Amino acid sequence: MTTSTTGAASPPTRLSIISWALYDLANTTFSINIVSLYFSLWVVNTMGGADKDYGYANSFSMALLFFTAPILGAFSDQAGRRKPFLIATTLLCVAMTALLGAGGLALSLALFIGANYMFQGGLIFYDSLLPAVSTEENRGRVSGLGIGLGYLGSFIGVATGLLFLDRIGYTGIFRATALLFLLFALPCFLFVREPLVQGAGSLVRVVRGAFSQTYGRGFRTIKHWPRYFALWAGIGVGQGLLAVLLVALAGGKPQAWFIAAGALVGLVESVVLLPVVGPALHATRYRGLARFLVGRVFYTDPINTLIVFMGIYAANEVGFSQQETQGLLLVSIAVAVAGGILWGVVVDRIGPKRTLNIVLVMWMVALAAVAAIGLLDLSRWLFWGVATMAGVALGGTWAADRPYLLRLAPPQFVGEFYGLYAMVGRFASIIGPFLWGYVADTLGMGRPAAVLSLLVFVVIAFVILQGVDDRPRNWTTGSASGEP
Repeated sequence: MTTSTTGAASPPTRLSIISWALYDLANTTFSINIVSLYFSLWVVNTMGGADKDYGYANSFSMALLFFTAPILGAFSDQAGRRKPFLIATTLLCVAMTALLGAGGLALSLALFIGANYMFQGGLIFYDSLLPAVSTEENRGRVSGLGIGLGYLGSFIGVATGLLFLDRIGYTGIFRATALLFLLFALPCFLFVREPLVQGAGSLVRVVRGAFSQTYGRGFRTIKHWPRYFALWAGIGVGQGLLAVLLVALAGGKPQAWFIAAGALVGLVESVVLLPVVGPALHATRYRGLARFLVGRVFYTDPINTLIVFMGIYAANEVGFSQQETQGLLLVSIAVAVAGGILWGVVVDRIGPKRTLNIVLVMWMVALAAVAAIGLLDLSRWLFWGVATMAGVALGGTWAADRPYLLRLAPPQFVGEFYGLYAMVGRFASIIGPFLWGYVADTLGMGRPAAVLSLLVFVVIAFVILQGVDDRPRNWTTGSASGEP
């Protein structure tokens, strides 16, 4: 089933652009207050839970998103609408956030899993709305405005906790965060207009079309198994070797039953991954799209990992106090606010590929400098400069890569491919911390060496992306490649 617009869409208004960008601010308050700061503290400090309780809940919600992100986007493709799905996921997230802490620990962990899943799923629909509030000429600036306001939301979230935590407690912060999320999201719900579409059909047709778009392609892959046998075999062998390696690292000895169980798990996993495999293979039909998504794994991995471990590195390798580390974070966020907006202008002038190339070079310099400071015991003041550069690069990364995908994906499948976009980002979030821990602790090479391993990933991403042509496509021709 396909959908089409009933006519030319009217140019986006300034009100719709600002309203869309405010959603970035809205969801960041949830991300900083619930995911990053206060819910985990409530679990451990108030309820007496363990770190693993929060860690497992967070990982489980991320795993759910990983396996379902493409089909979520496919639902919006088949319906021809993004906003109804965005409203639904946001309201569910807000409701579950407001209920955090109302029951026992188990109930709140379940609510957190649901809230975080809805939050992450909503981002797919939010990103897919970018074409409705921008044109090819201003897409970078619109995306950059959202990034800048998003980092401003970090300040609002942190300020809410600093001002009110002692007065209203953790559960009060949860409710305040839910309210902030809803208030800042309302303009997007009310003032963003999507083009009218025809051919969407009933709910049953939308669901059937979405499953055909994802699971259907996956099953067709199996049907033509000789064509993809090498791919499946390679994945299976890689999984088996990784499992044996992990057992060996833990000091165990792989048994025959373990290998047999691994094969069974791999078979089940292959079925579960069908909605991922289908869209992933679909992406190979469009010139440069699959290559971009692979490259995105390699540059989001080190960026997300550096964000997670920067505080530890600053304190233990550079010698920053807790107050200095907090100041470093605030400086980086402040620079990212301005950087997101300014890089958006650059995207519109020179294109997303060249912009991202510049940003990735900045990341290479920043990571090399971070490693050098730790290895050579350089001046602590240099670290402030590196943090500022990282903040600028951080805003530029997200300001460029969101419009980048729109250059490469056909309009009728934007939701599906933003689902893949989200999926590879979550996959990178899993790999990076594991790599850091393996290099720094298991191999005993230390944190500076772990930073250098992240630098290698950025270099790989840079090389991969050089093969992507980001010139605007002419999708009206109906060609799979969308010739520029």
